[in-house]
Amino acid sequence: WSWHIWLAGEQPQGQAYNNGAGTMMDRNLGATSAEKGDPGALGLLYQWGRKDPFLGSREIGSATTANSYIVSSSWPKVTGPKTLEESIANPTTLYVTASNNDDDDWISPKNNSLWKSTKTMYDPCPAGWRVPDGGDSGVWYKAFSSASWTTANNWDGTYKGMDFGRTDKPLGSGMIWYPAAGYRYYYNGDLNSVGNYGFYWSCTEDNAYARDLFIAYNGTVNPFNSQSRAEGYPVRCLSE
Repeated sequence: WSWHIWLAGEQPQGQAYNNGAGTMMDRNLGATSAEKGDPGALGLLYQWGRKDPFLGSREIGSATTANSYIVSSSWPKVTGPKTLEESIANPTTLYVTASNNDDDDWISPKNNSLWKSTKTMYDPCPAGWRVPDGGDSGVWYKAFSSASWTTANNWDGTYKGMDFGRTDKPLGSGMIWYPAAGYRYYYNGDLNSVGNYGFYWSCTEDNAYARDLFIAYNGTVNPFNSQSRAEGYPVRCLSE
């Protein structure tokens, strides 16, 4: 077994979202900051259902892997899918898919019970928090009271992300910063689209996929997007 010890430098705060959707953490899991423009706000990246994190970028506008004492800038990658036991024994190894087919998974057999609304032992959020619900009954959809939409002014081109306290359909009040942290691609594990796209995992499966919040540089917001579970995305935790 392995543990991720996260020292943020300051106590992460809760932010109440609109429409009683829930109280979410003010930063990404693994982030040392909640401030727009700070690379420390990007946080870490997770394959869906895995308890151990992977490094994201050290820059807000380009895919430059953050420094680590554990691995080099080229994170170990093995073609999957692998068993749950193998993933636990190799927490710093990304399991990429065997084909360029986004319904592939990092795990075999597929497991829908790793992240759930009732927190599991594989949930990476700290005590008192969990991976949020997604889809059309999830936290973001409830708070927005809206399906996908595009408004160019939602996007902050300077700091590369969205402040959902100030967008045309806000999540809540005050600054609620969601950086475009990019992702690790399911097919080869490479870090992509930092500063252009943000995907935020939920605990909700969607057939072979899993639900996420998607934001884009053109101002698109999709609170019930679905993607391959082998992708590496940030997590924004929900208070239990």
